[in-house]
Formats: sequence, structure tokens, C-alpha cells
Amino acid sequence: MVVLHHDREGHACIHVKGAPEAVLALCADQRADGGGTEPLAEAHWHAMVEELATVGQRVLAVAVRAMPQDHTTLNAADLDRRLTLIGLIGLIDPPRSEAVEAVAECHAAGIRVKMITGDHAATARAIAAMIGLKNHEQVLTGADIAAMDDIALAGAVVATDIFARTSPADKLRLVTALQSHGLTVAMTGDGVNDAPALKRADAGIAMGRRGSEAAKEAAQLVLADDNFASIAAAVREGRTVYDNIKKVISWTLPTSAGEAMTIVVALLAGLALPITAVQILWVNLVTAVTLGLALAFEPSEPGSMRRPPRPRDEPLLTGGLVWHIAFVSALFLAAVFGVFHLCHGPRLRTGAGADHGDEHARGAGDLPSLLHPQHLRHVTHLESGKGDEGRLGMRHCGHGGTIRHHLCASHAVRLRDARRAVLRRGSACRHRRGILRPGRNRKKTDAPGTRRRTSQNRPAIGLPLRHASRLPGSFRPQSALTKKITLTSDMAAF
Repeated sequence: MVVLHHDREGHACIHVKGAPEAVLALCADQRADGGGTEPLAEAHWHAMVEELATVGQRVLAVAVRAMPQDHTTLNAADLDRRLTLIGLIGLIDPPRSEAVEAVAECHAAGIRVKMITGDHAATARAIAAMIGLKNHEQVLTGADIAAMDDIALAGAVVATDIFARTSPADKLRLVTALQSHGLTVAMTGDGVNDAPALKRADAGIAMGRRGSEAAKEAAQLVLADDNFASIAAAVREGRTVYDNIKKVISWTLPTSAGEAMTIVVALLAGLALPITAVQILWVNLVTAVTLGLALAFEPSEPGSMRRPPRPRDEPLLTGGLVWHIAFVSALFLAAVFGVFHLCHGPRLRTGAGADHGDEHARGAGDLPSLLHPQHLRHVTHLESGKGDEGRLGMRHCGHGGTIRHHLCASHAVRLRDARRAVLRRGSACRHRRGILRPGRNRKKTDAPGTRRRTSQNRPAIGLPLRHASRLPGSFRPQSALTKKITLTSDMAAF
């Protein structure tokens, strides 16, 4: 930095500060102890710079030149080998303790930390040793980077962790060289000259407190506390979120696939459904939500920051995870069918549980087909005998067999609708066959040889009177069980 200063006494001078090697190149002499000038001892000053930089101090050189009062503009010719060196200034900015721990945590997590700075090479080397950077003995300066082509720089950037006296162009080249190896690069910066590198990096991180607006606009992330430890914490949280997503997938997909395979296998094999729709809804809506939330908000695993980063092109569903899903789904399928046949196998083999399986397989929606007039011989009323109260029985004799369904409350309404449909179809059948005539067309006096059908001698539903004598005793028209079907409020108990 160069400043032309005029005071009130009529004196003018140029004040210069900057990097020691740059300022020493512009000086012609140095300030003597008595106030005069003496020849410049460059070797002495370079040794002093190395001594200060070795202990981690940032070194600045200051120089001055007297100018006439009427000199009001600055030119490059006013500085070239015409300055008088005043001395060196050493500034120390020790690293934070949490930054040292964060660098060690990043190394354990497989993250390589590199330092790109504009300070002296010796200062950068000392700071790198303090914070624990690897390979802190090797340093590349901006001059070394400028002398390399892109291929040579791409080979040297991997082995080197410290870059000193770099320019904005050098930072951009370094980021590009690291990306050429397929690496994910995160770049931090706070100045205007850092904006190109922040924009080029995969994750540009700007300082929120000391950062310039240009750096914040170019970056994807902004650190609110300007602390390197926040970057390590963000990496830890990101790995935790990724692990929890994989946990939810590895638990949700096997259970859902197992449920789907259970239904598909049962339908394709013509078996009874071992799991009902209500049970599936319970698993999906209750257990899946509660356990899924517990897995989603699970804390970090102890070794999450002690494993290397995953490849950039690694899919979420890896081969191991797909095998896990298939294996657990198969176990789920085998367990469901095994438990079902263990509990209901004897009943299914003896025929006692066939109706229960049919009820699950078909549901109450198939009751109208069971009560179709072509298959139905007799429907009895609600049995009220001892030990059978609350049981609704149906005898189906289409092929000589007998089936008894025990219907629950959800079937009562469907049975009522099915009964009405049967009555309508049976009445239409009797009209077509001349068994029953409407009341308004019937004569008041029956013809000779005919028999009036009353509620006492009316045969079963849909059957001609001539077939009533073939029915079993309990189903004949004279039996009290065949008077009518009664659906009362007692059905609600089912």
C-alpha cells in the first residue's frame, strides 16, 4: 500500500508498507540509528524476515521517501529504487484451539486440509505446524506455481499442503487442479480476490463476519462465526443425515416389500390371505411412522468421523443394501406364512377353518354370490338355541356339501342387502314359472284343485311347492325355522 501525504508545515512524503521482499526491492537505502540514511543491507533484512516468520509472525516492511510540496500525484517511477527502508513489523495471529481439533477430526474423516495464503512461506510453514497440517515442510509459492503448467501443477497439488504468496489467479488454478483428480473441493475465503476460487469450488465457503460482500455472493455457504470448527461440525451432521436416510430405507423397504410379496404370493397361489387390510394399515400408518421418525432423528454414530468419504458417484441403493432388502423381505414373507399356517393349519386341513380363510380371501363382498338363487337352497333365520345365540348359519348345498359361515357385524349389512336381492330374484323367478301371481290379479276364489299359499304352508325361497317334500325335515315348510329371515338389532353384537 502506497500513500502520498502532505502536512501543514509544507512537507510531502510517500509512505509504503507491504511484503518484505516486495518493499526491499524498491528501497535504495535504509534509516540509520542517528536519523540519517545508510546503504541497504538486504541480507540482514532477509534474515530478520525469516527469523520472525519462523515463529509464526506475519511480517510487514515499511519505507518512506521525501517528496517536494508541489508533488500531488503518484507514479510507479516515484517508487522504483528510491525508497528508504524504515524497518520490519511482526504480527502474530495464533490459531484457535478448536481449529486445531477440527483439523485433526477432518484428517480422521479422510478430508485433506490445505492452506493457501498470501503470507510469507516461513510464516505459512510455522502456522501449518501449529494446526497439525500434514507435510508442512514442503511449500509452494506463487512464483513456483506460475512457473508450472497445468499438468505439472496437477501432479504437485496433491502432495503439497501449503501454498504461500499466492495470487487470485493461483488460487483458481489450484482449485481446478484438485478437481481434475475427481476430488470434491471446498474453498474458504473472505476477500474480493477469493471470489473466483469460491465460485469455481464445489463448496464455496465465505466468512460471515469479516468476509466481503463479493465473497459472500460467490460462495454457496457462509460461516456465521468465521470458525473452521463449524465446517467439521457441518461434515459430521451431513454424514449423520445420510446415515439416517439409509437406515430408514433399509428398514422401510424390506417391510413394505414383505407385505406386498405376502399379498402377491397368496393371490397367485390361490391361498387365503394371511394378513388383512387393517393389519397392513396398522403396520404402515402406526409402526412405520413412529419407527421411521425415531430412525430419522437418531444421533450420530460414534465412528461417523473416522471413515473415509464415500465416492461421488456412489448410488443411495448400493448392492449391499439391495441384498439386505431382498433377504429381509424373504424372511418377512416366510415368517408371515409360517405363523399363519402354524396357527390355522390344523383348521384348514380339517375344513373347520376353511370358511375363515375364505372370508379373509373374499371378504364380505362375495356374499351376494353365495346367496345367488342358482346355488342357494335354504337360508335359515338367526338361530337362538342354547350355545348358538348370536350365530347366523347358511347351508349351501349346491354340490352336496355343507358350509357354515360365522359372520361378524361387518357382514350383517351386506347379508341384509344380499337377502333382499335373493328375494327379488326368487319372486321374479316364481312369476315367470307361474308359481306365484300378484295379489291384484288373483281371483278371490281359487280354482278347484289349487292350494292357496299362506305364510304357514309357503315353501322355501325360490322353490316350487312340488319340491318342498324333498327337503330335509328341518327345512320343510311346516318347520318354524323356515318362516322368514329375521335381521334384528341383535346382529350388532357380532
